[in-house]
Amino acid sequence: MATCLVSSNERTINAMVAIATESECAAEIPHDVAEIVIVRHGETTWNASGRIQGQLESELNEVGWKQAAAITERLGKESKPTAVYSSELKLAKNMAEMIAKNCHIHEGGGESFNQLCERSVGALEEIASRHKGERVIVVTHGGVLRAIYMSLTCEPTAGKVLNASINVLHLSEKKLAFETWSDVAHLNEVGFLQRGFNGDALPQP
Repeated sequence: MATCLVSSNERTINAMVAIATESECAAEIPHDVAEIVIVRHGETTWNASGRIQGQLESELNEVGWKQAAAITERLGKESKPTAVYSSELKLAKNMAEMIAKNCHIHEGGGESFNQLCERSVGALEEIASRHKGERVIVVTHGGVLRAIYMSLTCEPTAGKVLNASINVLHLSEKKLAFETWSDVAHLNEVGFLQRGFNGDALPQP
């Protein structure tokens, strides 16, 4: 499979996992808006033990696989994406492939983006420019999500970046803005780590 690379300075968003045919694409997104659904991968053994993964591989644990199933079920019931992108690490790519299969998207190829992001925002703008009037899904990591949030909102912290969370961005009139942040409603029956990415919680009073 060819790859579609989108990078941050922490890790890359790699591999266009799947792409829908034109007849299969949902028509619910305004033609001048690109909707990007950014999904954090499910809980790993290292997340559960509080270890920082960096660019090392760590397997999804039992809860992580349940989270992956829950998020796959939810996204399969929502507006159909045109494409699904993933980080290069196996845990994110496996989750992206589950989502693509459940959304009935045919496996497809992509092309490389050079390392863009400080770069995370530039990477998403690059993806969005290709998908105006469409919905796409990006499966990535807590560090990337935190960088995107802080860059777009100018906030000093992203608060909790939860495993298997859904975070929706719209690009309209060349401006990226969050529509939802850290949505975990689909995990009510599965559970999730309350501390979020690296324990990056909002300061307690």
